[in-house]
Amino acid sequence: MAALFHEGLMFEQIAKHLYKQYNIKVNLRTIKRRFQNWRVVRRLPTEVKEQIKKRIQVLFFEVGLKNEDMLCALKNKGF
Repeated sequence: MAALFHEGLMFEQIAKHLYKQYNIKVNLRTIKRRFQNWRVVRRLPTEVKEQIKKRIQVLFFEVGLKNEDMLCALKNKGF
């Protein structure tokens, strides 16, 4: 479930996935509580945020890339 969450799926989508894939019906509250208990968060560490921010500034202001191209460049660098 954590992998799905980190891929960007919302809690509702995770619940639907569990039902469709495994025929397991889970309450949204349960999923949210489990993620809290497991300390799974979607937020990036501050250090990573700063690296991404600096890279975006270079790609936008110095290289002149558009949003789609910046996204591709960031993904290629492992962000």
